Amino acid sequence: MTIINRSILFLSFVFAYSFTSEVYGQNDTIKNVTLNEVVVTAANVYRNDDHIVFIPTTEQKDHSPTGYALLYNLMIPGLTISENGSVSTMGMYTGVYINGQPADVEDIVYLRPNEVDKVELYDSPTGKYSKDNMALNFIIKHYTYGGYVHLLGEQSTGINSGTYQAAASLNRNSTTYSVFGGYNYANLKNIQVSSLEEYLLPDREISRETSSIQELDHNNKYVQLRIKNQGESRYLVGKVSVVGNDMPSSQSEGNVIIDNVASGSSNSSSNSRSISPKIDLNGEFTLNPSNTLTWGLQWIFR
Repeated sequence: MTIINRSILFLSFVFAYSFTSEVYGQNDTIKNVTLNEVVVTAANVYRNDDHIVFIPTTEQKDHSPTGYALLYNLMIPGLTISENGSVSTMGMYTGVYINGQPADVEDIVYLRPNEVDKVELYDSPTGKYSKDNMALNFIIKHYTYGGYVHLLGEQSTGINSGTYQAAASLNRNSTTYSVFGGYNYANLKNIQVSSLEEYLLPDREISRETSSIQELDHNNKYVQLRIKNQGESRYLVGKVSVVGNDMPSSQSEGNVIIDNVASGSSNSSSNSRSISPKIDLNGEFTLNPSNTLTWGLQWIFR
């Protein structure tokens, strides 16, 4: 089968502005520590008890527009990311978390790599990660003031499609307020698909040629409001999200020709629309140095 696309020219633009104020860092991000004139150099990858720690370099962060891109640039052995954002390691499904709390695809897409201190990979999960075959946890910095605004747009010509994203965050003491939104669409016409099959039989040869012209029109929308509250013994996150998928039309027309004689034709069309509001509440309380209480609630309206 061959797919013929015509007049493909991509034109994209990206605009981003951000400002952040870092209040404190974590010691495990320091690469060189001087003790009595002895310099100890910390590795970017090392094992810590039941997990492996990956510390991204400045270069890796600068070349990563999203959390998924940062995972790719970390080159974690055996890690793969599917088109729908699902993560697997060594062929096993891998749960994704941010500061120990469950994260969905949009959380990772809008994650700012410059805020990531380290990434933890639990290859034998226990405790709150025990429900996963493997678990991946982003540890991000905590700010008590500051914020950022992020805008991104990609528009293609030739193929009528585009992606637009916007995000803003504000830190006030122990609470962070964030809002994210995204829209992408594609209006594809005259997609030509053709194939040629040849069968060699004892008494003759048969050729079968199939061709079709397809059209596809779809768009996806997403918006999320997130509030995070963090203290010495607590970490609380609340999210309200709405995801909309709209496919006004999908059409396909085709013909089948056998030995230069038309033998059949097909015509199909479909459309769909969906909207999915969701509320997530997650938290973690430190009861004492060796015990924590982790909880989560989720409502999905369909």
